[in-house]
Amino acid sequence: MLRKYFSLIQSLTLFEVVTTVVVSVVIGVTMWGWTLVYDVLKVFIDNTPFNYVTSGFWVIPGLLLPFIIRKPGVALLSSFVAAFIQGLITQWGLGAVIYGLLQGAGAEITFALFGFKRFNLLVLSLAGFASALLSYGYDYLKYDYQALGQGFALLQLLSFMISTIPLAAIPTIYLTKRLVKTGLLNQFLVVKVNKEK
Repeated sequence: MLRKYFSLIQSLTLFEVVTTVVVSVVIGVTMWGWTLVYDVLKVFIDNTPFNYVTSGFWVIPGLLLPFIIRKPGVALLSSFVAAFIQGLITQWGLGAVIYGLLQGAGAEITFALFGFKRFNLLVLSLAGFASALLSYGYDYLKYDYQALGQGFALLQLLSFMISTIPLAAIPTIYLTKRLVKTGLLNQFLVVKVNKEK
């Protein structure tokens, strides 16, 4: 299984890798913008079970690029690069990279379970859920959330997971459809697969 996975990673072309990195840098800058939104909203949601309702946006790098390129390794690479850029220009610092890797791993595992063949809203949502689960799991241990009580922590986790649908999965499909119409994605599987149907 792992041998097949790593052999598939080798199918990534230089063009696909460069595209992933460049777009991920742009997403990383966008995440800085979302940090400003988060800072405004946290006044109202901080110290509540719903303080993760804006967090779904952070997982978008691990959904958007894999949805376009549809090959192994893309979710991890895009999440890592976007988190690295975000860490450089926000208050999160390079600790953001840990979250990027966890979120990318959650998405990568999900897409792997579907053999990198199925990409729809359901699969993207599941990838978002997995990303949120790993990311929140890290927070749970790091910030000793168990002291908050199981019900409180469960609501935090659920709000994070559910937020990935409107803030990451749906925008991924919307943005990709818009980009497909421009012709910019003609060299990627998102277009080639649809043409073959």
